[in-house]
Amino acid sequence: MQVGISLDQLSREWNDLAELDPMWAILSNRDKKHARWDLDDFLATGRIEIEEALEAIQATGCPLGTQLALDFGCGLGRLTVALRQHFDKVVGLDVSPSMIESAQRIHQGIDGLDFVANVRGDLAVLADDSFDFVYSSKVLQHVPGPELAKTYIAEFIRVLKPGGIAHFQIPVHTGMRRFANRRAAYVALRRLGLSPAFLYNRLGLHPMHLISVPFSEVRSTIVVAGGRIVTTEPDSEWPLLSNPGFVFIVLKPLL
Repeated sequence: MQVGISLDQLSREWNDLAELDPMWAILSNRDKKHARWDLDDFLATGRIEIEEALEAIQATGCPLGTQLALDFGCGLGRLTVALRQHFDKVVGLDVSPSMIESAQRIHQGIDGLDFVANVRGDLAVLADDSFDFVYSSKVLQHVPGPELAKTYIAEFIRVLKPGGIAHFQIPVHTGMRRFANRRAAYVALRRLGLSPAFLYNRLGLHPMHLISVPFSEVRSTIVVAGGRIVTTEPDSEWPLLSNPGFVFIVLKPLL
């Protein structure tokens, strides 16, 4: 069962994570928990990830413009700054104002980066037909519910230029009872007045939750929004999940 939460609650909880252990919240490697990520190593993973994503797009034979890219769910800007090496300007969007503030601080002085907080159930802050590339990784699985995930996928296609490409990852089925139980304990104890730091550092609890969207629903969302699936591949990066899902490469056809 997938239990939804509000977008405002999601924003508050990711603000908590931004204060507690932001790099681990974004890249949840077991051995990096409790502030064990080195910032340079953390950012280096973003450069590798974006290189691999762009190579996958190049292999499809689809041309990719290089003017404007969107990093949806940018967090600390790990991928945003990596995208900037390939695009004239990159917009990083995130539900957590605290993450956005940290991203702005970490990457201050780098031209062509724009970090924006967006606590909305759409991408209305972005114009139609404006981006060459939309990228999102390890983000849609954390939104409040499957319907909102599908809304964001449709929005990715709306903001793409004709001929633009979206590359995103989403679980199509998750073995997530353990995550749901941990989140439920965190929420209950927070209501009793325990601090996020105590719950995380002493009890090992955090508010992250996971959702999934069936493959058929992702596919139909893309088609209805006017996109065309170029390719999909299994996402093998999440060994903690029984069936972590797929990476989709989607083209917005030329008019």
